[in-house]
Amino acid sequence: MKVMLLSIKPKWLCKILNGEKIREVRKMLPYDYRGLVFVYCSKASNANDYLVYNPNNKKFELISKDLVLGDELNGKVCAIFNCDEVTAYKCEFWEEQLWGKDSCYQGISALPDYPDEDGDSYDINTDNQYYSEEDLRNYSKFINETCLTLEELKQYLGVGDRTFFAMKISNVRVFKNPKELTQLHSYDMCTSQPAKLSLHNPPQNYCYVYYDVSLQWEACTHAIA
Repeated sequence: MKVMLLSIKPKWLCKILNGEKIREVRKMLPYDYRGLVFVYCSKASNANDYLVYNPNNKKFELISKDLVLGDELNGKVCAIFNCDEVTAYKCEFWEEQLWGKDSCYQGISALPDYPDEDGDSYDINTDNQYYSEEDLRNYSKFINETCLTLEELKQYLGVGDRTFFAMKISNVRVFKNPKELTQLHSYDMCTSQPAKLSLHNPPQNYCYVYYDVSLQWEACTHAIA
């Protein structure tokens, strides 16, 4: 069975596992993918970036390396969720101060007709001009669902006109026993079978892996609505 594998930083994965973040933004995603997604938690990038589950408040949280008891999710394939849809978006960001009086137009629009060769549907919706971060958050369901600020999105995508993608996340489950990358094999598109060599490095963006449903990996300790 073909399953997508995503590598997600602890900061964002923590929000996904707590049910706060329900859209994952990427510069590139397969537009027609619907199905299961395995999640690899990136390794900690600093001493306060260790992702664990706190049974006291029943929440996932980031803690200091000094407090880790070997139960961190970093560096493991630790969760699975459903990809319900992948939506294409067009954004327009510029270098000027976002909310200064001389700020030029910036905005985000979904592309319901993507891909569209004539490009007409790629125009930014100029009715969506934002005058403050609060205005944007009140208007944009998309921004709230991604848990990103406009500045974070702009930093990730860059200035100018950009097309990007967002995956709608649902039915998040955390593995009872997080897996090592080496327990996964790439999906061989020619044979629809697992590749001979196991994975050793997480994908930069995404990749497809072979999932043997008989392994019953979906036995999970926590389910997030």
